[in-house]
Amino acid sequence: MNRIIIIGNGFDLAHNLKTGYKDFINDYWATIEEGIYDKYWRLLDQQYGGGKHPLNDYEDQFIKIEKEYDKTGVNKVYSSYKEDSPLWKLHTLIDEHNNDPGSNVTVHLKFKNHFFERISHQCSLVNWVDIENEYYSVLKELLQEENPQKQNESIRTLNKEFDDVKR
Repeated sequence: MNRIIIIGNGFDLAHNLKTGYKDFINDYWATIEEGIYDKYWRLLDQQYGGGKHPLNDYEDQFIKIEKEYDKTGVNKVYSSYKEDSPLWKLHTLIDEHNNDPGSNVTVHLKFKNHFFERISHQCSLVNWVDIENEYYSVLKELLQEENPQKQNESIRTLNKEFDDVKR
């Protein structure tokens, strides 16, 4: 006899599977942090102190992390996030490197996808994000634009950025 087993909503939570939007976003930021500050250099810096090793450059469809040599000033990144969130940890790491007096490098974090920036900030502030609701909120804001050409271009950009996040 064949049987069909139906798994309902909550199966993932009941089995402690990390399948929420925040889990994917936090994993992304944790992976970025590990990629720009190698575990090897982190261990050396923790064990032997001294100057921090420079962070690695990084770029994907969402962000770009780059170094500026001949440091002219400190670039304090916006960091009013929930403490211990992966994005807060990344900003703290960048701030530490930018404020190191022995460093001649300033590290910049730039978002290439503004929708991803919005959901990352939301997730880091309250440790939760509803991506569909954020999309709807942005769309309502864009519909207030008086210029139809600018409105259409903004909506096209939003849809492209939303598709990138979905992928």
